[in-house]
Amino acid sequence: MQRILLALVFAGCGGKQTAPAPHPVASNAAPPETPAEPAAAEAASTEADTPTTRHIAQMERFADAMCECTDAACSKKVHADINAWNREHSGDRKEFTQDDYDHLADLARQMVGCDHR
Repeated sequence: MQRILLALVFAGCGGKQTAPAPHPVASNAAPPETPAEPAAAEAASTEADTPTTRHIAQMERFADAMCECTDAACSKKVHADINAWNREHSGDRKEFTQDDYDHLADLARQMVGCDHR
């Protein structure tokens, strides 16, 4: 099961590895009053909205969802959701740094640990 979950997390990683992006400079611009998605608005304020950052953010949400599962049916649904999301976004061009790969590996281990026994 661990190998399958690791494969699912990294399935959408088919991009090339790049050097880490510089940290964004703080802006004095006011944030939007009512963001459509709070998590998306928060990510946009700290990082560029790219296929890479969206992939990582989605894997974080999947890890959270897996850890909220209390039964095997829930875990199976999260696995199915990961598969569907990876199929839908397989053509996205992603460029991961080594830190990104390390973070994705940590998320995969977290999911394995939370996967309903």
